Amino acid sequence: MIRKHPEVLRRGKTVDMSDITSDPYIVAHTKMFYVLKSFTCHLIPVLMPIIFWDEGFWVSTNTMMIRFAFALNATWSVNSFAHLWGNRPIDRRIFPGENKLISLLALGEGWHNYHHVFPWDYKAAELGPSFFNIATVFIDICYFLGLAYDLREPNKELVLKTAMKHGDGTWEVPPELEPLVDYATITFHAKAC
Repeated sequence: MIRKHPEVLRRGKTVDMSDITSDPYIVAHTKMFYVLKSFTCHLIPVLMPIIFWDEGFWVSTNTMMIRFAFALNATWSVNSFAHLWGNRPIDRRIFPGENKLISLLALGEGWHNYHHVFPWDYKAAELGPSFFNIATVFIDICYFLGLAYDLREPNKELVLKTAMKHGDGTWEVPPELEPLVDYATITFHAKAC
């Protein structure tokens, strides 16, 4: 997965990106990316402790580097650990699982079983905004501010039907869907795994 397939590169050149490339904010961000990244990711996190609570330069620098390394490794662990460990409440036939630890470390990106079954759901998890799904909270705030729109998600009945038909029986049924549940089917799937 290091190199893109030649067909992906060829077809990528045919995508009309004129609205993106003509947006002045995106053009400015692209030109200033490395300056902005250095400022927001490295300089501010080092200077804030020094300025506001008289921390030493090396302590502040080391803290920033540890935080940065932790954030990178937590993000990269999503595709590793969430594809290895975790239950499969929505679809037991696919490899990705639901992993609470990864979701906590990666701010809501550990719900891979749901994400692979419903990739078009903006939430990436059926939980909605919660402590384990901070990414959804951020998108909801952007929606409230008018920065995000056309947020798609499946209806709860579709999630229920998919979990009952293909899940491993570990999906927690929301109270409002309780009347629709066929517990014999869920028990059958749990025993079949």
